[in-house]
Amino acid sequence: MLISPLDGKILHLKELGMIEEILFNEVISPDEFYKELTSFLKKNYNLDARATFTTEELQQVDSFINTFFNTRINEAKIWLLRAYVMGRYLAHTDLTGQIFKLGNLSSLPKYVTDAAKQYGLSIEEAMALQQATEESAMLMTNTTQSTIQTVREALVENIKRNGNGKDLISKLRELTKDDIGEINRNWRRTVVTEANSIFANGYLAMMKEGDYVVGMSMPDACPFCAAEINGQVFKVRKDIPPDYTTMKGSEYEKWAKIWETEIWVGKNNYGRSTSSRKRIDKHRGNKEENLREKEHHEHSMPTIPAHPSCRCRWVHINPEYMWIDEHRQMRARVEDEDAWEKWHEENIG
Repeated sequence: MLISPLDGKILHLKELGMIEEILFNEVISPDEFYKELTSFLKKNYNLDARATFTTEELQQVDSFINTFFNTRINEAKIWLLRAYVMGRYLAHTDLTGQIFKLGNLSSLPKYVTDAAKQYGLSIEEAMALQQATEESAMLMTNTTQSTIQTVREALVENIKRNGNGKDLISKLRELTKDDIGEINRNWRRTVVTEANSIFANGYLAMMKEGDYVVGMSMPDACPFCAAEINGQVFKVRKDIPPDYTTMKGSEYEKWAKIWETEIWVGKNNYGRSTSSRKRIDKHRGNKEENLREKEHHEHSMPTIPAHPSCRCRWVHINPEYMWIDEHRQMRARVEDEDAWEKWHEENIG
């Protein structure tokens, strides 16, 4: 059993875990961020004799943080691309039975143009890959803003507590270097989520219209994934469904059903959640009178990742020869023809 050193969760693929570690420890590098941030603060501000931080000074710190992470985005794209390629490799193995061998992850393509040439991607496939890496990188940069806010709060709080430079440096170490630190946790979660997202899209990109995949969750999966993804079969589609949030009646129900039963590259749960009810007024809390039942388009749907830090994966299945038993295990049709026929009628039609 493979255990990730990043978050102690079970991995389904050693190489993907290695990419996560490289993204976190070498590309994002909380250790390096802590060193450079504290060096910047010590060099530019007298931390032991400070009554406040001016707006201009806080903006300077914001700019430093933005620059630190922006300079790492191109390297992050390289490893996100490689996670995508890993997804394609695994899909090829599942489709053909040919086991892939990797000598070194660094031997994988660094850029989309390289991947397009090496794997014979069409223009459309190359554009989709470019978009996937850009979107994953963009989502990683979104975490920069929460890092800026957290650092700001640490600076202001230290002033309010009459703390000195040593107190501030200690707090920043706690936030960035310790496993329980807010910045550290945010970046761990982001790295795991985006690496698995682009890996899953790489896998699905190898499927054809009308293929089927079955979800595979790890033994430590959350209740949602264990119920809605693990052992569940979904039909692959190439076209992205339209936004059905404003549709009515049968048209709404049609696309709602597709969201429940089909999967496609780029499917995600943005704006959705697993909770059964939603606040009417977000400022009034969870009082009974401030809660309403959610619409279908507000509920989390089966996709990978289904939520932050999700490590489920897809596995190709040919329902003419394979089926899923009551224990959510993949079985061969020849093992039990009657059970396969019943399953096929209920799940494939």
